[in-house]
Amino acid sequence: MRLLCALEDEVVALRAELGRTGWTFERPVGSPKGSVVGVEVLAHPCVKALRDCDKRLTEVRRSLALTPSARRAVGLEVVGEEDGPDFVDSLQAKHRARRAGEDVPEIDAALEQHRRWDEERRGVSRSPSNGGSQRGVRRR
Repeated sequence: MRLLCALEDEVVALRAELGRTGWTFERPVGSPKGSVVGVEVLAHPCVKALRDCDKRLTEVRRSLALTPSARRAVGLEVVGEEDGPDFVDSLQAKHRARRAGEDVPEIDAALEQHRRWDEERRGVSRSPSNGGSQRGVRRR
């Protein structure tokens, strides 16, 4: 799941860079004598990185059963288009809204609930004595 989040963050950063600088750039073409005879239009290096991220995201989504075909392969019910979005689709929509800077209290509440569950499961405490750090300390 962390890889999925990291890849989505990378996609956001790459798209921002491409939005700022453009999807192409011009490279001068020189003659053997050293004069510029034209320009060559090339794809920005971020375009290839974005394509690579997209391929890796697709693989990760399949491995986590976040695509309809992957859900079907592991025996999960696939909701048809006419039935509307399913739970995963709604989570992805909330994630996109959060990335866009919108407040999504459901995500904050779910993250806090998961953090508490994870700490209980691992026997970790976040208290003022340890500075409230994310890592926590193990209980003895």
